[in-house]
Order: sequence, then C-alpha cells, then structure tokens
Amino acid sequence: MDKKKTAVGKVIAADLYRTTWVLLDKGCPEGSKWNSCTNPGYLEFNTRCMRLPPGGVTDCVTKFQDVYARWDTENIRKLLIGTIAGTLEAVTTRPIPHTNCYDMAGVKGCNVGDQILVSGAKLRNYMHIILYNYWSGYGSWDCCYADTRQLVDRAIDPLGGKIIREFPQFWGKDFTRDIRCIINGWETCSG
Repeated sequence: MDKKKTAVGKVIAADLYRTTWVLLDKGCPEGSKWNSCTNPGYLEFNTRCMRLPPGGVTDCVTKFQDVYARWDTENIRKLLIGTIAGTLEAVTTRPIPHTNCYDMAGVKGCNVGDQILVSGAKLRNYMHIILYNYWSGYGSWDCCYADTRQLVDRAIDPLGGKIIREFPQFWGKDFTRDIRCIINGWETCSG
C-alpha cells in the first residue's frame, strides 16, 4: 500500500470488494495473452465524494489508472484479484471519525492508498494497481495508522491455504505474508 490517498467515496467495504473483483476480472480476464495484462483501460466506478465539507457531496469516478499483472495459473490470477479486493475492503471497514473514513452528509465515505502492489512467491506472479480520483482532497489516509496492516492481515489470511497450494515450494509450511506501507517510494513504516 502507498501513503498517498485516493477517494473511493461511498463505494466501501463489501461493495468495494465486489466492484474491484468485477473490474479486475474484466480487465485481466482468464485466458489473457501470456497470462498477463497491462493497463487494460476503462476500469473505473462511479461513486460520491466530498467536495466541500460538511455537506458538499458530488458525483465522482475512481479509476484503476494503472494495472500491471502477470500470473502462472488461473487460480493465482484469482488470488491476486482477491488480495487486492480484500485489501481495499479491509481498509474501508473502519468507523468514522478519526480514520480514513468520514461522514458525507449522512453517508460514509472513505479514502484508500493510491497504490496496491501484490507480489507472489515467484516474481512472475504479481498484480500492481494505481487508483485515481480527482476528488481526493478531503479526509485522510495513513497506511501507517494504528491497525491498518492488521486489518489487511485479517483479510488476506483466509487466502493462505489457497496460496500455499499454488506454490509447491511452500507445501507443508505455514502461510506467511509481508504487508507493508510504502513511504517515499521505498521506505516502510513500522508498528
């Protein structure tokens, strides 16, 4: 995850998971040439964003501006999509206020990190996305904040058994993951 924020507005939690899954599945479909996709284009969803607090809400669009992915198997493709969708869902489940989620005239809205980079056990299995929303000025996002990485851990851990099954070098071993908040392009926060 990256330290810069992007608004997803009112599309949050399970709705954001489903929306992300559908868009990435469409943009990086099963049977893609060379099991990869690069900027498939037009992956975006309509939402509502805060323009002028406290009640100036406007229609807006969150775009999957950049998508780069490669995978060895169909199961790995699905796991990569599920990891990104699960990460976005997890960080939009917090209560308001004092988090990355906030009140938009009686409707909950949230910000997320503008980049999510998922890399599998083999370097050739990855999915990297960059999100963009013009109306990302309101609210906060801090991937180093309190429980952010723990929320993502809890979202990703249920995929652990499936991930291990796809990589024989991990058979018979416990699932591990390394969730990081990237600051200034390469540094990470601790905690």
